[in-house]
Amino acid sequence: EIMGLATVSTIFGYLSILSFISGIGLIGLIIAANFSPGSAKMLADLRSSHNRNALMFAAYIAAFCMLGSLYLSEIAHLVPCRYCWFQRIFMYPLAFILMAGFIRSDYGIKFYGLLLSGIGGLISLYHIRIQVFNIHSTSCDPMNPCTTRYLDVFGFMTIPMMAFAGFLLIFALLLFVEDVYYDDENE
Repeated sequence: EIMGLATVSTIFGYLSILSFISGIGLIGLIIAANFSPGSAKMLADLRSSHNRNALMFAAYIAAFCMLGSLYLSEIAHLVPCRYCWFQRIFMYPLAFILMAGFIRSDYGIKFYGLLLSGIGGLISLYHIRIQVFNIHSTSCDPMNPCTTRYLDVFGFMTIPMMAFAGFLLIFALLLFVEDVYYDDENE
């Protein structure tokens, strides 16, 4: 084993913090663009040069989150709880759907990505609530409770927080992406 769980989880922790900051910053810019002409111009300029890159980046983040969760369960042997499985159900298809959308330059995929990342993010928030307040939910397996903190990077960054960071950044990037439609007469 090249890197141990402690090293990998620290890397995941740093990437999650970067995802939180980037996601909140991007959503902040999108909101500010509705109230400030300067922010609107900045957003328009960024979209004109990075629309396709944002879709690609969202696809890469979903793929990285999927591979990261597989690392945690299949290599580090951490058993996913019930809500971790629900989060996987929403993250794994995102990796394939967004990559297909990127390869085909299909910006209409944005709707499906927003739906999956939004629901997945809400499930992550619920799971974070369960862990923070140590709620013993009857929907969780008593042998593998949802309150278990397999990782606690920096004293606060748990697996559902990492998942939420991924969902947040994917959601923000997809809000950034503009649907691009081509008129057949102008081609």
